[in-house]
Amino acid sequence: MSDFLNPFAIFSLLMGALFLWIWSKEKKLEAKVEKAKALFAQEVTEPMTVEYKGAVVTLHPDGTFLVQGENDAHCAAIKQEIEASFKRRYVDSQPD
Repeated sequence: MSDFLNPFAIFSLLMGALFLWIWSKEKKLEAKVEKAKALFAQEVTEPMTVEYKGAVVTLHPDGTFLVQGENDAHCAAIKQEIEASFKRRYVDSQPD
């Protein structure tokens, strides 16, 4: 039987193709995130402090933010909401 039809060779080829496909998707997502940060920086040109659900949130133009809330769980919940909102508004809204 030919070495080309070797199951290990076929498996290796498929795994290589899968790796390249995942890598290309990851690179596209990284590019979308960088573009989203640039869009965010256009809207938030200087640090902005707002009160949100009983916490104080400071947003920075580079996309970072600081949450000061009641306790760690409260801050974590607000952080997750902000990250989800950023993703919906700036990352997911971009065309593929």
